[in-house]
Amino acid sequence: MSALEANAIEGVEGLLVVELAEGIAGPFCGVMLAEMGARVIKIEPPDGDWSRTTGPPWVSGESPLFLEMNRGKESFAVDLRSEDGLAAVRALMLKADVVIQGYRPGVADRYGLGPAIVGENERLVYCSISGYGNRGPRREQPGSDTILQGYAGVMSVTGEPDGPPMRVGTALADTSCGVYALTSILALLLRRTQTGRGGEVDTSLLESLMHLQTTTFASFAAGKMPERLGTRTSLSAVPAELFRTGDGYIMVSCHGARQWRRLCTTLGHPEWIEDPRMASNESRVTNHDEVVALLGEALSEDSSEAWLERLEEGGVNAGPIQTFEQLAEDPQMQALRQLRRTPGGRYESFGYVSPPFTIDNVPDKAFDVEPPALGEHTDAILAELESGATRPTRSPRSSR
Repeated sequence: MSALEANAIEGVEGLLVVELAEGIAGPFCGVMLAEMGARVIKIEPPDGDWSRTTGPPWVSGESPLFLEMNRGKESFAVDLRSEDGLAAVRALMLKADVVIQGYRPGVADRYGLGPAIVGENERLVYCSISGYGNRGPRREQPGSDTILQGYAGVMSVTGEPDGPPMRVGTALADTSCGVYALTSILALLLRRTQTGRGGEVDTSLLESLMHLQTTTFASFAAGKMPERLGTRTSLSAVPAELFRTGDGYIMVSCHGARQWRRLCTTLGHPEWIEDPRMASNESRVTNHDEVVALLGEALSEDSSEAWLERLEEGGVNAGPIQTFEQLAEDPQMQALRQLRRTPGGRYESFGYVSPPFTIDNVPDKAFDVEPPALGEHTDAILAELESGATRPTRSPRSSR
């Protein structure tokens, strides 16, 4: 059984997905559909998805970002400015179940590849992804994760209180948008099973980041301007932040009454349980700096390892600050088997992160499939279209 067959989910297996998107957001959505068993044909310009050039580092001369975002897909390299190329892409879209489109609003329409094509293929689910959304004065502006983290307010609440705004250290806008796109696509596919009708949906990096900040926005809606708090939570809960130990740092989050009692007992200060400065979460929020200073003084008296062992025994919610190197060796991550490596083939073996869910209680459905070389499947797909096949079938290489 191939990796593609092992991961196939009934209802997704056999779907034909046409991906007209570069970079991260659209391809992240596409690779998750591929992992579920869909056939994903990636439309690339003749010089390739721009993410192929993001490096170093490189893996066999290819960008690791591209490898991560495009495992198990087929590459159809085509110049949309040519009449034949455009006709071929339209023909694929008319046979497709799903289109993921990541051009700026209006661009796909000018090529005749916009959501209006749903009128010609009523079962099609058409998903548009953009930077700023499909309405408003910025709709046609390009958007990237770095710029949108600033625009959407994420950076205004990230960093130390007395420091500059900071970008979150991962592509939060791109990846979250890919997940929201997938969610909406699956919802419309579900509707299609009931009505026979697909439809169109659009989402954006901006809207995705705003929705991720629902808990932060709640404070603003209640009249309190969110601010940079360093590692401290924005949920008016104390303690819930980073603490320095005798040799490093740990995170502690135990603001509930029961957790607070456990923390005080474990730290050897049971008198703090009833101390009016910190007996309730409200009082600890009011006296945050004083409370955190007392906790920090106690935690500085021993090592991170010693405290984490003691806190775990005491039933206190605490954890280490791990690097990716430590995560790769972490027993919990190894049990989840979410950090994977491909077996190697055209490219040397490279690592990837598998989806964060387990289906039918089968925890080890690996998707160890290579991404395509640029234009690798162009000739085969054109031959399928010329043969008049009503449903193009997956090319042999994709099930290695």
